[in-house]
Amino acid sequence: MEVIRHTQYGNGKKMLDESVTERLAFIKYMYKVAVELSERPEPLSSASILTFHDAIELFLQLASERLDVSKNEISFMTYWDLLSPKLPNSGLTQKESMRKLNNARSSLKHYGTSPSKLSIEAFRAGATNFFEENTPLVFGIEFSDLSLIELVQCIDAKTNLKEAEKHLKENKIEDALDKVALAFAQLIDDYENRKPGRFFFGESTNFLGSSLKNDSAVLT
Repeated sequence: MEVIRHTQYGNGKKMLDESVTERLAFIKYMYKVAVELSERPEPLSSASILTFHDAIELFLQLASERLDVSKNEISFMTYWDLLSPKLPNSGLTQKESMRKLNNARSSLKHYGTSPSKLSIEAFRAGATNFFEENTPLVFGIEFSDLSLIELVQCIDAKTNLKEAEKHLKENKIEDALDKVALAFAQLIDDYENRKPGRFFFGESTNFLGSSLKNDSAVLT
């Protein structure tokens, strides 16, 4: 789903500009990486603690900018005290679960103490709840509605990928595949235009892009 540009929270409207949506999309990417790490066998799954923490801290930094809260050298747990008065109801949620995550991250980073698999599962659930509860609270948009498509730099490809998402939600699978194929060709062309000869499939650097473009032209 396309990211909503105009949102409502508190008593007034604030716009999510392109830079904010891109940063939120990157935060969601970091969260997804952490989820994948958390599902690996021990002790590899311990790396997820660091990535969950980084994703949440990036979110808190962005929230402080959006809510115009400034203070030199804000510590991780201080964000709750600084941001909550700017938000409705009781402010940011998941404070205690994030305190446990912060302690686990410090133990791992500074002392090499790996959390148990059960603890990692709890941290994954806590991080998921944090984003699902606080993203609409601060930014007026559901965390599930944030799309990694916002990170695509090629404008034409981004437009077609958003169209593909729309078709997919409407169960128009073939239309969605057409848009994805066209976006893929556009990404290849965009990369080759910026860095000629650097993208190579085997025989030619541009045969696949031109083929997909021609197919898409016929389909449309």
